[in-house]
Amino acid sequence: MARSYNGEIIIRRWSTYKRILDDEVSKFVEANQWGAAVETVKYINTGGKRFRGFLTLLTAEALGGTAGSAIPAAVAIELVHAASLALDDIIDGDRERRGRPSAWVVEGVGKASLSALLLIAEAQKLTEQYGFIAIKNVIRSWDEIVRGEIMDAYMIDELEPLDYPTLIEYKTASLFKLATILGSIASTGEVNDAASRYGKLIGILYQIADDLSDYLRNPGPSEQLFAKWVTIKTGVNDVTRAAMQVITSLIGEAKRAVLQMAEPIDSETKSILVSIPHFMVAKLLEESGFSFTIAE
Repeated sequence: MARSYNGEIIIRRWSTYKRILDDEVSKFVEANQWGAAVETVKYINTGGKRFRGFLTLLTAEALGGTAGSAIPAAVAIELVHAASLALDDIIDGDRERRGRPSAWVVEGVGKASLSALLLIAEAQKLTEQYGFIAIKNVIRSWDEIVRGEIMDAYMIDELEPLDYPTLIEYKTASLFKLATILGSIASTGEVNDAASRYGKLIGILYQIADDLSDYLRNPGPSEQLFAKWVTIKTGVNDVTRAAMQVITSLIGEAKRAVLQMAEPIDSETKSILVSIPHFMVAKLLEESGFSFTIAE
């Protein structure tokens, strides 16, 4: 992959913060009284890239705060993400997650679903320290995630191509957006609009790149919907070329959102945030054997 998007810098910081988040999530799980659900909760929260929590910590730093001030918010994001994956696997019947059997396969549907719902409540409680604005955004995000899952699980064959942006904004981008919103609240006490927009764009990019990767390998109903939407949007009949056009445009929007964030913003954090969209897309498309790069 091209070095122009500072992949080494991103990986170095991400690896550092992933170790911190792994430790903090583990400590949180160990410290709480989960009762009979303890083993299921541990299983659901083990593994993962911690990318969304990483964005929370970076956003806090970018807006003049510290990563430490945003750790509870980042842990909350990871709890919501883990819970959503556990429930998603039940809905889709997916038997593997993070390189091992899904929680519902090991623990049963009842235990996995109840433990996931408990994690959502715990995430809300974790954000209480940041005030009502944080709690409100957590609730709103979870509402959108569930609505997106309902669209995907029950309506996918009925959706029109123009419904695709709503589907991915709800199902995927809402949690990325929450990650940067909580990072900005942890830093400034307020929602930074540019940071919120950045998180949403990263989430949209993530899902488009993921759908393109799956489309190139083994397209299902969601990927077929994506293919129809992207060709209609661009007027380009080739799905890959159409997707590249949309992705390139979104990367540019995400970079501009970073530059619109309020000062102070240190140079390395700024470089990482500007570079993450390209880095993330390239990594996702690598999985399907597709090499992605654009001129910086």
